[in-house]
Amino acid sequence: MFFSGFDLMFGAGFDVKISNYILEHSFLFLKGINGHLSFYNAPFGYENIIANFDLLFAYMPIYWFLRLFSNPFTSLQILLMILCLLNYECFYLFVRRLKFSRLASSFASFIFAFNLIRYYNFENIEYFSQFLSILALIFILKVNDKNSRMKNHLYFILFSIFLLLQFYTCFSFGFFLVFGLILFVLFSFFPKASRDYIIKFLKTYQRFIFYYFIGIILLLTPFVYHVVLNEKIVEIAQALSEIKSFSALFRNVSFLDNLFIPQNYISNYENLALSFGVLALVLGVFGLIKLKNKGALTLTFFAIIFLSFSLSALIFYRWAYYFIPMSENIKYIDNFIFVALLILSIGMAGLIDYLKNKKYLLSLVIILLMFEQIPMNFDKNSPWKNYSWSKKEFLNSTNLLLDKIKDENIEILLVAKNINDKKYSKIDFEIKQKRANKLLDAQAIWLSAYKNVKIKNAYIERAQNEEKSKVFKISVDIDYDKI
Repeated sequence: MFFSGFDLMFGAGFDVKISNYILEHSFLFLKGINGHLSFYNAPFGYENIIANFDLLFAYMPIYWFLRLFSNPFTSLQILLMILCLLNYECFYLFVRRLKFSRLASSFASFIFAFNLIRYYNFENIEYFSQFLSILALIFILKVNDKNSRMKNHLYFILFSIFLLLQFYTCFSFGFFLVFGLILFVLFSFFPKASRDYIIKFLKTYQRFIFYYFIGIILLLTPFVYHVVLNEKIVEIAQALSEIKSFSALFRNVSFLDNLFIPQNYISNYENLALSFGVLALVLGVFGLIKLKNKGALTLTFFAIIFLSFSLSALIFYRWAYYFIPMSENIKYIDNFIFVALLILSIGMAGLIDYLKNKKYLLSLVIILLMFEQIPMNFDKNSPWKNYSWSKKEFLNSTNLLLDKIKDENIEILLVAKNINDKKYSKIDFEIKQKRANKLLDAQAIWLSAYKNVKIKNAYIERAQNEEKSKVFKISVDIDYDKI
């Protein structure tokens, strides 16, 4: 991004463009631009379509401010840098509150904010909203008997605000934060000391908890209302097909790991990287085990791993899908792994403090862990080879389509020409075809930000069956080697 003069954008294709569009739509909605007068009814697809995506609510004020000085794509680039810093700074404050040293807190924050998992999820900028969960945890930890009643009220209010913002920004992160907290509380009942503390806390603040729980539910109602107007986002069969095996935890996408544990590239590029880094996983778990009076935290970590992968995840998700409200909005059960990253990063702080008197070993560990977070370079046959795209080229190609449109009051359907090239394997062809279709759909959606047009596109399947009064078809040749 920096070396291209801010021309190259992060991410591989459609998802980052639709997230960018949602933010731009919110900006145009704020300005009252024609075609963007309803927040949930963006001018593409069907009515209430925005409810089918993460709303990115907490990002909007930052994005609006940046849009006063820059274009939509540069604003998104700067936003991502701000989000990385927010994740680092908020986690640093959180870990310092847990009484870790400055060095341990700094390094743990680095692992949390710049982990390989986040790098390979640049496509999904909603995954950078975890600082909201951290802020919620910071304020709930501030509640105690030594505070005045008014101050505890304030902390509960702030906890509720950041929890709500997490739901409104990335629903799955809010869902899994709450579920992770429930697991932690349940495991905390095993040691008598923590069990007595939790029981005392619940008795002391039972009214607070009840009132704020009701308040959170009521404030979530507008979002829930718009979601239930649509059909379920993910069918259960599709969701279960996305569940990964335990081997995904050790899938080496690290430059350092690949030197010692080389692997072949995996064709399925979506949600490929779920590895913290093999060394980070092992040492982080060691740090968790060495923490005093943190057994519940370690148990919660292993429970999340157990519920995120393989058969256990299948059973859990099938049960949750039918019995837990709004769980059908969780597209990928492995998003739970980000809560595990939070806990593992605490373990990393514990490791650094455990090694504080062994300076040479500590230095070696820090250097190795930092190098491990450098991603490997993929060759030209890897589906990850183009994990960036040129905003200049994207805008130019979009403008070429825009020039073909003479009538503003029309509907648009982009149609990609199919290819039949024997040089691609079946899997490579499917990947390239899928990415090409999504790229065209992204262009079509962005056209609606420039002109008052209604978009019908292949990605929104239900829109294909709607009756079209006037459709403008554009057939486009694609250079698949550039996708």
